[in-house]
Amino acid sequence: MLSHVAFRPKMEGIENTRKQSSKPRDRLKTSTASTLENGDSPSEEITVSHPVGYLHELRGSIVRVKLNSGHMFKGLLHSVDGFMNVAIENCREFQNGEEVRHWGDAFLRGNTVTYIAADKDITSEAPVEE
Repeated sequence: MLSHVAFRPKMEGIENTRKQSSKPRDRLKTSTASTLENGDSPSEEITVSHPVGYLHELRGSIVRVKLNSGHMFKGLLHSVDGFMNVAIENCREFQNGEEVRHWGDAFLRGNTVTYIAADKDITSEAPVEE
């Protein structure tokens, strides 16, 4: 019995149709996607950007970051990486719409982040804590 031997059939004449990018930043470029006007046929094209690329554009802007725990943080976005780890300057923590703590510089681990929103995109009437 050869249970420890892996069997791989020879795949002649089949090309790899998936292109690999040699540079990580090339994977962050925009792509196009079709939308359906009536649910049946593609009618127009829209541009879809990678979320990390959008967040890189927000560097230097005021953002709100909500964690899985329900904690809300607001501050100046310093950096974000592919794991959604976020570094914020002048970071303030809010609970029930009230500021409870000022952290200065903070690092928020990406796997705890529920969402990141640009403060400029949120109406002024919206409370800090949702």
